[in-house]
Amino acid sequence: MYDVGQVLYVIFRNKQKVIPVRVMEQVVRRSLDGETIQYLVEIPGRSDFVDLDSLERETYTTLQEVRDSLRQNIWKVVEEMVEKAEKIANNFFGDDPAAGAESISDIPVTSSDNAQVVLENGQLANIIDNSVLQQIDS
Repeated sequence: MYDVGQVLYVIFRNKQKVIPVRVMEQVVRRSLDGETIQYLVEIPGRSDFVDLDSLERETYTTLQEVRDSLRQNIWKVVEEMVEKAEKIANNFFGDDPAAGAESISDIPVTSSDNAQVVLENGQLANIIDNSVLQQIDS
């Protein structure tokens, strides 16, 4: 449950952007089927309130939770890339390279010193100095 006036942090799934929202209204409905709670939130730059449930998002109450979630998603992507590289290395350079070698024609070759990862939503992100993630808007 959230409190009226509470600031929440929303990660939009389709855009991978973090936006603060403020709970402006809590609507409680009780019926024979049970109780439902609806939160209307204020989004910076909009004059109307939006139903929190209508947003395709993940909601967090602290910025630390946002950081942890984003880092977890990044590490998941990195681990998948490393596992795929290991599989390709085993297929091409292992004991029997001819046994089911996977095509790697879809790997982009860039002249940049920065590594790139593809996020779950398909957007590209640069990893700079192996510690900083910079999103590339597409």
